[in-house]
Amino acid sequence: MVGALGHDAGHPGLNNLYFQKLKHPLAQTSNDQAVLEMYHGYLLQWLLNKPENDILAGLTAQEKTRFRKATLEAILGTDMTKHFMLCQ
Repeated sequence: MVGALGHDAGHPGLNNLYFQKLKHPLAQTSNDQAVLEMYHGYLLQWLLNKPENDILAGLTAQEKTRFRKATLEAILGTDMTKHFMLCQ
């Protein structure tokens, strides 16, 4: 559910190809791979790391790592260029 909530966090209303063609810093930092999805994942983690948003406080370090991996995979799964491959 958290991955679903964060999957469009901070979405600027433009698509990955736009950022790639513009050679925007977001595209540069993600090496043109799932540009916005990487950004959404980063922003979600940034928000969750704020003390006032720490819904993971009761988890162990291992559980937090598993949670982060699962939410990032859920968000990356929304990149339509990779979506159907991930669904198989």
